[in-house]
Amino acid sequence: MINEKHYSQKSGFTLIEIMIVLLMIGVLASVALPGFAKVRRAATTRAFSNDIKALIYAAECYELETGYWLPHTNPGVFPAELDGYYSEVVFESPTSVGGNWAIEFDGNEIWSGLGIVNPTLGPDYLELIDQTIDDGNLNTGQFRQISAGKYFYVLEEI
Repeated sequence: MINEKHYSQKSGFTLIEIMIVLLMIGVLASVALPGFAKVRRAATTRAFSNDIKALIYAAECYELETGYWLPHTNPGVFPAELDGYYSEVVFESPTSVGGNWAIEFDGNEIWSGLGIVNPTLGPDYLELIDQTIDDGNLNTGQFRQISAGKYFYVLEEI
């Protein structure tokens, strides 16, 4: 008779195997996360650019039909004159870069403009937006910072 040795086979992973898998997942995540951040930034920039372009179009349509620019509003307060031109829900909701929509009329620097007040995302996002819809400089052009926490698209200057 042959002497048989019984070896028990253990199922499962060793600590080394688990650590190697975790290391591989960490390396993949460190490669992928910057790409996700870049895509998210581009999507936020595109969303805001599209929203402000729609609002600009609505304001210009109103002006062409009535001969008047929209009146000044406090941030997040929908002007009744914009009804039928733009969504009240979108206007009163925070923008994709944070903050609230506002309309400026007969201000210190501009005659008429629309934009955001107190965005939660930083100036780097707003510069990307400026590159998309204007000249890329928040100090010049139509989309610019008019005072601390106020970024407006100028429809008409004084």
